[in-house]
Amino acid sequence: MFQQFTGMNVIMYYSTSIFCSIDVSSYAATAIVGVVNFLTTLITVFIVDKVGRKSLLLVGALGMCVSILTAGLLIHIFNVVEEREGGGGSEEERQVVGYFVALLIVLFVSFFASTWGPVVWVVTSEIFPLSVRGVAVSVTTSGNWIGNFVVAMVTPLLLGSVLKTAGTFYILAGFLFASFLFVLLTLPETKGESLERIDELFLRPWLQRINLFYYLRCCCPWSNACRVRTAQEEDTVAIVGIKNENKDDTSDEAEDDENESLIKDTDVLESSLSAKFDK
Repeated sequence: MFQQFTGMNVIMYYSTSIFCSIDVSSYAATAIVGVVNFLTTLITVFIVDKVGRKSLLLVGALGMCVSILTAGLLIHIFNVVEEREGGGGSEEERQVVGYFVALLIVLFVSFFASTWGPVVWVVTSEIFPLSVRGVAVSVTTSGNWIGNFVVAMVTPLLLGSVLKTAGTFYILAGFLFASFLFVLLTLPETKGESLERIDELFLRPWLQRINLFYYLRCCCPWSNACRVRTAQEEDTVAIVGIKNENKDDTSDEAEDDENESLIKDTDVLESSLSAKFDK
């Protein structure tokens, strides 16, 4: 849900209302947002395996937080929305601040599209073990759409309330800061790691104590990622290990016998050849 609570869909769904409130051409700005969203998403294809998943998510969360917080502060300090509705302030000042806010919103979109937009789906496809991956990804996708529904329903109430645009941006900045901390504390870097190695990363004791992903991986009844073996299973594993050792010993003995027979055959052949040459 953190992907939805970053506020990207607040911008995408209500960009026309937001740009109108800051006295910027809404249709032109919305078109620019769409183009930037498309182009910056393509960048991730080339950098996700070089920079890393966690690094991109951290940079994206921090960049979006700073962008949206600064935009909210500009709107609040210069009273852009109130001025447009009949308050004080010059039209020139309102336009300049409005363009700065629009630029910050475009920057916000570029940060999201190059990080949290695509990278979240990469991470969710990697962090779960094969035994529960289908179920776990379905659960996370459902949670994402639930968050999308909440954002779509709540945003008009926030924009129309006393909070207005600036207050809504402050709330989004708070969620983005929480997202930054969440990734920093709970998500290990999975760049270049095999699926088996990723499982080991989540089994580190210090990470288990704080990692919500670890508990999500373990809560599914079909998951064997965190299940403790029973005594019977331990005995079975031990027996299988002993059998494998016996097989290895037997194969080693057979190989030694084969080598000895080859040596004997070689000696016999050398003796027969020597006898022929002597004659």
